[in-house]
Amino acid sequence: MKPNFLKILGQVSFYVGGFFLVSAFPLSALFFLLSIFISFLGIQKIEYRNKYHLILLISGLLMILKNIAFEIPNNITYEDFTKNMWLDLVNWIPFFIFFISSQIYLRTINQRKLFSKFLIAGSVPLIISCLLQAWFKLYGPFEAFNGLVIWYQRPIGENHLGVTGLFNNQNYTGLWLTAIVPLLISEIKLSKSQSKIFLYSFLFLDIYLIFLTTSKNAFFGLIIILIMLFDFRSKFFKISSLLLASFLIFLKIFNNKEILNISFIPFHLYEKISSFNFFNSSRYEIFKISSRLISERPFFGWGKSLFSDLYILNGGNYPVEHTHSMPLEIAFNYGIPISILLFSFITILIIKTWIRINLFQVKDETKFINKCWLVSTITVVISHLNDITYYDGKISIFVWTLLIGTKCILDNNKIYEKFEK
Repeated sequence: MKPNFLKILGQVSFYVGGFFLVSAFPLSALFFLLSIFISFLGIQKIEYRNKYHLILLISGLLMILKNIAFEIPNNITYEDFTKNMWLDLVNWIPFFIFFISSQIYLRTINQRKLFSKFLIAGSVPLIISCLLQAWFKLYGPFEAFNGLVIWYQRPIGENHLGVTGLFNNQNYTGLWLTAIVPLLISEIKLSKSQSKIFLYSFLFLDIYLIFLTTSKNAFFGLIIILIMLFDFRSKFFKISSLLLASFLIFLKIFNNKEILNISFIPFHLYEKISSFNFFNSSRYEIFKISSRLISERPFFGWGKSLFSDLYILNGGNYPVEHTHSMPLEIAFNYGIPISILLFSFITILIIKTWIRINLFQVKDETKFINKCWLVSTITVVISHLNDITYYDGKISIFVWTLLIGTKCILDNNKIYEKFEK
């Protein structure tokens, strides 16, 4: 095959993978795998010596070596321990390869703009599923292709207050809906007048459904987006802040009324936010016990699958499966050095990209598009400091595509830097 045909096929596969990501994950994964395979057929020169790539390669190697050298603690008799420990590498090493190989598909601003359009269009089924759940009490799960595609629409709590849409958990839904908000704002800024009404309606529904998920992380993600995208003195920031404050006051006023039972208005969200006290929360206990366990095996960790049992044995009171914080999760499973490596990689990438976006005077439109992409990345990264939605395949691919795009933005701005010199 000709290189140009392969490059087009890989690019189209990458876009289609983004389109089906939230609604038909197995199909999406096949298209992403095809794009990765094509990228290794010589259509691009992969820079393995790049410092960001080296960090991922070293981290992957250390994870493998850790599993080989790992000694199972004497008091552990968990039958599937070794199998789960190796299976957990699937959550990491394939995505390291994905990051290194797929930058060709998000290298330019036009590629990132088009991929954003596919992500937004692919989110329409999620919006519809949430509305069907909230307004018409239509609950799942709904399966297709012998269970390969599942739309959960799982009811939340006794009163079914909250929506999950296609996901199995409202926090996953909240993360996705929040992360596409900056991409939608970017589309609105660039769109022609005839399509703005549709995009504004989409944005309104997206934010409305974020509240219906009752996810605190998603709500605070909205605040982060508002602060990072807009100047405090801008009219948009002032109007948005006023509307948000008015909405919270409205929820407070009606919080104890009978109308609370109306599920398509999230009155109960105010109570969740206003009554939250971190030091009396499950998160505080989980983080405290997790930190203590990590301190007992700081270099090699405990391995995958042991957290829930060790948590209960150390006085835990909640039925949890993981540490609810990605830095703690990696440190618990693989040790502190690998956790530091991976989060240094993400932190440095984000900080350097933010500095370069704001340092060089490129076209305002380009700067705003790049900033929106980066803010989406920052939103999902911050969310994983207080919750872990990464183990859902849809979320993990979404996270890594945002990181890939962020790396490409940084590389683009390095070109501007050389030009100015």
